[in-house]
Amino acid sequence: MKGENRSVIAYSRGGDGGVLEVKQGGGVRLLAGLAGAVFLAPTAGAAVQYRVEILRNLSSGTTSTTARAVNDSGVVVGDAERDGFFRVPPVRWDLGASAPTELGFFKSENGFGWGINNSGDAVGQLQGAPTTAAVWPAGGTSVIALPSFSANPNGDNVARAISDTGWVVGSSAGAGAARWATFSTAPVSLRAPGGGLATAATAVNNHGDAVGSAHDSSTGQEQAVLWQAGGTTGLALPRLPASGGLVNLETVAYGINDAGWIVGLATMYSGTQPKTQRAVRWSPDGSTIVDLGSGFATGINSAGDAVGLSSPGATLWTEDLNVTVDLNTVIAPDSGWNLLFATDISDTGFIIGQGTFDPDGAGPLTPVTAAFRLVPVPEPAGVVGLGLSGWIVLRRRRRQSVSGR
Repeated sequence: MKGENRSVIAYSRGGDGGVLEVKQGGGVRLLAGLAGAVFLAPTAGAAVQYRVEILRNLSSGTTSTTARAVNDSGVVVGDAERDGFFRVPPVRWDLGASAPTELGFFKSENGFGWGINNSGDAVGQLQGAPTTAAVWPAGGTSVIALPSFSANPNGDNVARAISDTGWVVGSSAGAGAARWATFSTAPVSLRAPGGGLATAATAVNNHGDAVGSAHDSSTGQEQAVLWQAGGTTGLALPRLPASGGLVNLETVAYGINDAGWIVGLATMYSGTQPKTQRAVRWSPDGSTIVDLGSGFATGINSAGDAVGLSSPGATLWTEDLNVTVDLNTVIAPDSGWNLLFATDISDTGFIIGQGTFDPDGAGPLTPVTAAFRLVPVPEPAGVVGLGLSGWIVLRRRRRQSVSGR
């Protein structure tokens, strides 16, 4: 497609080979090779597809950082230690910046950055009594407190995600799962499928469709839920069928794209004991569930590429599910990184997550755990300028045509 930069790498498994096309900015598909799903392991000499950047903290003496969301410009939000464990403020990592920007706060510096949209507006929470659902408008550090639910004006509030169209979702005391239409209006309560309070909404797309979870009294565990745009009563998403003596009692939805595809996790139980977690994807109408393998899926872009955790580490599932990519195989082997899990993926191919970094290999320095940002190689042209703008418009037109909305 015009406007998309593409690169191709080879893979092999058990002596069979194939060709994988990686479309710059999101979208990966199998061009030739094995007919079924495969796990990617690049052949010798395969091109490196990503450069790894460490997302640093606010002080030189500590290294603990968490990356939770990334937008199409590569801007990341999360949280980072300052001067020890008890000061962990929400931060923003701009592309090309050497250090994070601390986001504004009210009484307590501690909090979490949870979501960011393509305009650069970020959302999260600030700890305190009560906990505040926060918005940090694009480009600055000033903070806006989202209003509380009208029935509980002094309760705790958390903002988990924000769409390009301004929808914010999360939770609010008295409302359970909540959706804010604007930064100045009280949220509406998103109800559980049975009409009671739901636990929280964790993601929202540009149409206003939201996903999250609600407590299921029949199992005593969480049930993944979809709230369609304009509605306030949730649709229970299906569970995996029983397998090997294990029953899927718990599901949680973590991400939804504009076409309505949903990703999350399903926990398999033996009696009352959790045994294994499975990464899963639900169809846009919420009627079917697909098992992606062990682990969990936390983010999905408009092309349908999903990221999360599967054995042996941070994982990408391609849009058609034909290929599962261990992200450690598409970075330089001498980078010093072990990518543990991924948390989000943008339409432009940026991927974030958590890993361990060993700065000197066999040397005396101790490996550190930190957030990472994977930057596509070659880097998307004009990410901080105009070169990418036409491509982003093209992608948005494409996803609108796919969603039919």
